Amino acid sequence: MTTEEIKQLITDWPNRELIFEHFLRNEDDFPSLLEVAFDDSKAINWRAAWIVDHLNEQNKPFVATFLPQIIATALKSENSSKLRHFLKIISLHPIPPVSVGLLFDRAFTIFTAPRYPVAVRVHALQILYKIARTEKELIPELVQTIENELDLHPSAGLKSRGKRILKALRSQTGC
Repeated sequence: MTTEEIKQLITDWPNRELIFEHFLRNEDDFPSLLEVAFDDSKAINWRAAWIVDHLNEQNKPFVATFLPQIIATALKSENSSKLRHFLKIISLHPIPPVSVGLLFDRAFTIFTAPRYPVAVRVHALQILYKIARTEKELIPELVQTIENELDLHPSAGLKSRGKRILKALRSQTGC
């Protein structure tokens, strides 16, 4: 399937489950789907990212092979809808060591920026936690940042995830 065909299909969103099923059965079309998902030129392309996210739920090992490209896109995209899906995917996979530094910086920026929707910020927080579990020297800074964000922007979603992560971080450091 070509990228143009995919772009046409995602405009017919009521059939998203059929579109999803197509990509679940036709892995050879997945690179074209990613090409559309990575394209920021049209806002509607977030729908391709939604399909990628749902395919990840069904076949993580397959989607994991494309994780470097997904990370690269998440590092530069400003489309909140796409970021929600890409950050979620990233948070569900082991983070490649080569991406840790840039991904930590990007996730930190997103988590502390109230302009992003709560769901995007929560997925960024999950990535920060995942990185801090392996990079222990980041834990004190992350604890302080989470506490600050919970005070400044206390949405239900951030409070729920933030409190759980704070508890886990504190148990790791004995604080």
